[in-house]
Amino acid sequence: MANREKGEAMDAVVPLHAAADVAVSGSKAANLATLMGLGVQVPDGVVVPASVFSTYAGGRAPDELPDALPHELLEALYGFVGSVEPVAVRSSGIAEDLAGASFAGQYETVLNVRGRDALAAAVLHCWRSACDPRVSLYQQRQGQAAAAMAVLVQRMLRVEAAGVAFTANPVTGARDEVIISAVPAVGEQLVSGESRAEEWVVSAGAPTRLRAPVEALAAEQVLEVADVAQRIAKHFGAPQDIEWAYEDGVLHVLQARPMTALPEPVAWEPPDPNTAWVRNFRIGEWLPEPVTPLFASHVLPSMESAMAEEGQRWWGNPMTGTHALVNGWCFYAPSGGVSDIRMVAQMLLGLFRRPKTIVGLMAAMANPDLAVRWAIDPEEKRWRGDRLPRYRQRVERGTSELDDLDPRQLVVLVSDLARMSGEMFWSMQLVAGFGWKTEGFLAKFYAKRLRPDLGGSHQPLLRGLKAPTPPAPHAVVSLDPAIPTMGELYLSWSAPEPERITAMERERTELEERCRAALRPTLRKRFDRLLTLAQRYALVRDEQVLDATLGWPLMRQALRRLGQHLVDAQVLEEPEHVYYLERAEIDRALSGHAVPVNVTERIRTRERQRRLAPPLVIGKPSKLLEATQSAAILAMRSHPVEEAHIVGMPASPGRAKGPVRIIRGPDEFDRLRAGEILVAPMTSPAWTPLFARALAVVTDGGSVAAHASLVAREYGLPAVVAAEGATSRLRDGMIVTVDGSAGTIELHAD
Repeated sequence: MANREKGEAMDAVVPLHAAADVAVSGSKAANLATLMGLGVQVPDGVVVPASVFSTYAGGRAPDELPDALPHELLEALYGFVGSVEPVAVRSSGIAEDLAGASFAGQYETVLNVRGRDALAAAVLHCWRSACDPRVSLYQQRQGQAAAAMAVLVQRMLRVEAAGVAFTANPVTGARDEVIISAVPAVGEQLVSGESRAEEWVVSAGAPTRLRAPVEALAAEQVLEVADVAQRIAKHFGAPQDIEWAYEDGVLHVLQARPMTALPEPVAWEPPDPNTAWVRNFRIGEWLPEPVTPLFASHVLPSMESAMAEEGQRWWGNPMTGTHALVNGWCFYAPSGGVSDIRMVAQMLLGLFRRPKTIVGLMAAMANPDLAVRWAIDPEEKRWRGDRLPRYRQRVERGTSELDDLDPRQLVVLVSDLARMSGEMFWSMQLVAGFGWKTEGFLAKFYAKRLRPDLGGSHQPLLRGLKAPTPPAPHAVVSLDPAIPTMGELYLSWSAPEPERITAMERERTELEERCRAALRPTLRKRFDRLLTLAQRYALVRDEQVLDATLGWPLMRQALRRLGQHLVDAQVLEEPEHVYYLERAEIDRALSGHAVPVNVTERIRTRERQRRLAPPLVIGKPSKLLEATQSAAILAMRSHPVEEAHIVGMPASPGRAKGPVRIIRGPDEFDRLRAGEILVAPMTSPAWTPLFARALAVVTDGGSVAAHASLVAREYGLPAVVAAEGATSRLRDGMIVTVDGSAGTIELHAD
């Protein structure tokens, strides 16, 4: 019986044009067969059906698979391959390339396969990828049972240009745009990934080149790619992610699959279009996803009221960053929501009320020594001697009293913790914020006085200052207490190899000596002072970040108890639903006047908002703020930015080339494998364990002072932050080069 089944399997090698049955050929091959039926040009090929996989590999571990293909199967395959080699051998999973589960980066592809032995090895390699434990984990996360896998063997093209087309804008969600990335390539150039991509957008039938580091396509070809892509999307009834290539002037489609995690087409309208609103500023840097109603109405206002009071005390003006929620995401107006002219007027008015403080703060952009003496040092002393001790005492007292607190006292405890954290964040924006300003001074000095002779970047001067330490149990993924803290996530942590730390220390000290040797005495003295300040405040910045969320575990315990009380009072169905109530609704419920709330709909709304790709900036940029930042950021780049796929801020030096792994939250942390490039919306202290596995780090948001920058330097990883749209424009498995010294991400062909 077994022999007969195997014989049947041997007869089941299917020509690609006849492979439209997903259950037989897998989604990838079936999609291509369907396209061939529509008249779309697809490289010819054959399919080893899923039934063969089930017979020889189903249910086995990778090390239990056969060492060779059955003779009949190999001969049947080589009957096609022998006349067209080289070929590409690709997995074609039954559950692959679906709208809800792309399996991108999970299975394997082998290119340029020649000869029987290489063909057999490539098919077995694809089978092994289907048996890999990480695929099983992905299937479990998607709620799928283990599925069989077909293997697709296609003729390799003599490629002239190749790339990817998205039939909706992956950043904005706009369905009326086609985004096309293209590289020119001939033979091995495409395979080795040595070309950088140009990028086009086609809207209303008009092609516009967005980036052109190289010229890959003529406008007529761009329109042809867009037309074919839109035909495919119309046929499948959903936006598509399409891989294509030109051979001898003929367009071929290599793959078509639904776009996953595509944001809804929403408008990002600021509350005041004449003001700049940014996500990677102050508290906004700690909010990597849409906020819950409880955070927006209770925790955040408590934090901001404390910060406003500190502003009033410091310079007689409560001016602080004003926030707005747009599609559930938190944006900040760094100017406090006022015009540049009014902001300057407020600063001048502050000169009469708090002259030393205002002069010290203004000096932070010109005279760091004066800033330290009159503004930064007094605030650091207050943070160490008053704010942090009081915060710790309140956490200790709240922890000891927690079991005896009634619901109203629990609300007060949450308010107290949020307010005291707001005071901590006030200190952080002054002291830790001064840290990146001192780095800016050092970067400008290096760019002007040292780079012409020494080249490179100032960034190694700020690495290897201390060995990384495990994140504390109170480290957070997000300031929104709806998200578990580090102590609840039970994530393992490992330090970088001692050799890497030693190498960074050696690189730093050697560069320090080279800098001193290249400067005359007066400039050497200036360099030493800037270096001392930058290194000192880099360490202080790390200290402040460590304790900012000290009260979050207690806050979550208090809210959990409050949620349970509301469940007992039949206001909520689950204790965790407390995060989806507003403060006023909680107060009414505790007074016995609860108003019905559709918590389920609020949860659904937040889940929809999580899939959006918010821009970093909306509204009208502030020329004053841009001027204060742009020069420092320009100086931080090791060299002028040429056209690149994505440009962000340089955060940690070095270059690394490898596969992308997009991680959006703690439920996906286990997906990152050693040697992959971590791409995330932004990171916070609870993300630290991932840095031991990452090859490099890229974040949509953040800044030079953000967590990703600090920890990447401790681990010696190249990092780029504020790389807007990285999580939308990249996808798992893409090969990119991260240049942390220049602040760029280059996309390579697969």
